[in-house]
Amino acid sequence: MLRYRLNATYGIYSSVAVQGVNAYGAGFGTMGRVRPGAVSTVTIAGEYSLTRRLVLALDIGFQTVNTTHFSGDPGLDAQGRPALVGRGFSHLITIAPALECSWNQHVGVPVGPWMSVRGRNTSECFGIVAALYCFL
Repeated sequence: MLRYRLNATYGIYSSVAVQGVNAYGAGFGTMGRVRPGAVSTVTIAGEYSLTRRLVLALDIGFQTVNTTHFSGDPGLDAQGRPALVGRGFSHLITIAPALECSWNQHVGVPVGPWMSVRGRNTSECFGIVAALYCFL
């Protein structure tokens, strides 16, 4: 049996006051307001049942993050230059192939790697993912 799904999300975040070094970057003496960019995510996933208990799965994800805007005094970095606050536009494509083993129709474990394939202004990622699901 072949199953597939499509998920899409769009996140809008409120602006936040920042002071000093913070999660958005900045430096010594930073004081201002950060307006994070909106985040769009689309995931396409498919599963193919090899047997009643074994399923091959593949998730392909695409994410974009719009530019973060900053207004105020960025402060100084360790070299005395104006600090950077926020980041520019970024996008990331990931894949997550997996093998899913089910004990019955209610309990199973999918296991596999999750990795970035391509991106812009973002870090590469790789990890092994495992989950236990229980449907009642």
